[in-house]
Amino acid sequence: MNSKYFILALVIIGLMGCNKETPKDELPPLDKRPTIVRTAPSTSSSNLLEGQSVKLSYQLADNELLKFFKVIERINDVDRILYEEEISGTTLKKDYTYTVPTGINDLTVIKIIAFVYDNKMQFDSTVYIVTKDFERDTTELYQLLSYENDTIYSNLSMTGKNAFNCIARTNVVSNNTAKDIQENTQTSGNFLASWISPNTSPNKNFVVLNTSQFNFEQAKYSTIDQAFRANIPKLETGTLKVNDIVILKSRITPHYIIFKIKEVVDGAGDEDYIVFDYKRSN
Repeated sequence: MNSKYFILALVIIGLMGCNKETPKDELPPLDKRPTIVRTAPSTSSSNLLEGQSVKLSYQLADNELLKFFKVIERINDVDRILYEEEISGTTLKKDYTYTVPTGINDLTVIKIIAFVYDNKMQFDSTVYIVTKDFERDTTELYQLLSYENDTIYSNLSMTGKNAFNCIARTNVVSNNTAKDIQENTQTSGNFLASWISPNTSPNKNFVVLNTSQFNFEQAKYSTIDQAFRANIPKLETGTLKVNDIVILKSRITPHYIIFKIKEVVDGAGDEDYIVFDYKRSN
């Protein structure tokens, strides 16, 4: 190579070397929150009887270091710690088996909440729902759902709560097809404490008994059906008293609704009311 061109090449290479950027220091990765994912069960909820259990499995992860794992039970906004453990590592699998305790009302919603924390106390959580189920008698055609302390007012009450729908468990004021029962007072100041059933009328679908004739607490579909068939049904209940048992043949055949009268309050004016418990076949 000609020496002149050789020297020129060296100069160009030198200049290129001078323009090369100095590497910058890389920023450290962001410290993200940890994650917790429930891997089992695949569903988000279950119905369990008292004493039954469900095994919950979790995958825990963090880009730095895991620190703590905890499981709590939440019932009616009251929390109870079920399990807690110090942990380490960046990925872990954890299991916890939950058993429905005694003394919880049927259909109570229980939240099982699992938490994971990292070494900076950042956290993540996941919720699993358990509903306290009730024992079913497989010898019965239909099961009963139970409700307590509902109220129906006089037909002339200013509250407008003079009727009741037993499926939605709500007072109804306008739609007759939704009125399982309605109070029947017609004259101001004269509380009848009597029920009609707009959505089954004109059929005679009421039978009224008392606690000496029927055990409300131990009622089953079969005993309700037997009691209804053994009596002559009426279009309305007549005046109701405390401890009366009212059987209503539902418009949804072949179901029944059964009521136990707890209070009959005949006060001043037309704001009179009846308090009752009830069960309905389902």
